[in-house]
Amino acid sequence: MRAPRWLTVKVVVVFGGALLAYILWFNGMGVAVWSVLRAMTQTPHDFTVGVFVIAVMWLVLRVVNVLLPRRSWTAEAGHLGVVAGSALPARPLPADRRREFAEHEAAHVVASVARGVAVSKVTVRRHYPPPGSQLGGWVENSPQLNLATPGMTTPERWFDQMVILLAGRAYDDEYDRDPFGSISDYDKSHAIADMLRRYRLVPASGADEILDRAAGEAEAIVGAHRELIGRVGELVYAATIESDTVPDAELQRIVEVVTLARSGGERMPG
Repeated sequence: MRAPRWLTVKVVVVFGGALLAYILWFNGMGVAVWSVLRAMTQTPHDFTVGVFVIAVMWLVLRVVNVLLPRRSWTAEAGHLGVVAGSALPARPLPADRRREFAEHEAAHVVASVARGVAVSKVTVRRHYPPPGSQLGGWVENSPQLNLATPGMTTPERWFDQMVILLAGRAYDDEYDRDPFGSISDYDKSHAIADMLRRYRLVPASGADEILDRAAGEAEAIVGAHRELIGRVGELVYAATIESDTVPDAELQRIVEVVTLARSGGERMPG
């Protein structure tokens, strides 16, 4: 005699639910799932409700899994550097896109030299960034600043960092390029301005004013060194063909080129 279709479906779902319960047991949800499975054995109505509850629980777990950050890349840890991402197969970036990234980072390098801040590392990605990251590259200055310990340096040095961060966007604006690559730079600049206001290093109403001032300084540096930034961008591009990070010897040569060629870009007075 052929088994009723309802019984077949019930057996499949119950065993599937049992497997799900076994998996979830080690995530601290074993008691809840076990209660649902017991209730499913009472009546067809209870069975339907149980299946619905398990489906909702599975959906919630899937959503949480998607929203939680992946930890396969190095997470940002207080310094003005890189962010987290996902370890998916990397696709190479087109040459023209990498050249844009290199010129963006070159603007940071030129602004760093103009403000008298040492450059310790320049990176330009050779592959597409991981999901959730807009970073195509980054520049690290020395010593690195940490918003958790703002008193370790002067307000003027924090202002210099804002100018350096905003120089990449200022250069991109010169060529009407996609501004989304500068989101991280803007976020960090806003965080610095907010910190200066919070610790009363600038007037309470002066956070936006100092941010605008830093943006103006960045635009002035870019305007005075547009051709130099393009030339440095080519050097950075060529130095990152084999590796994402510019080799130390090449970085030193690039900084020397900028130091000899630059003009203007005065420090923040006071």
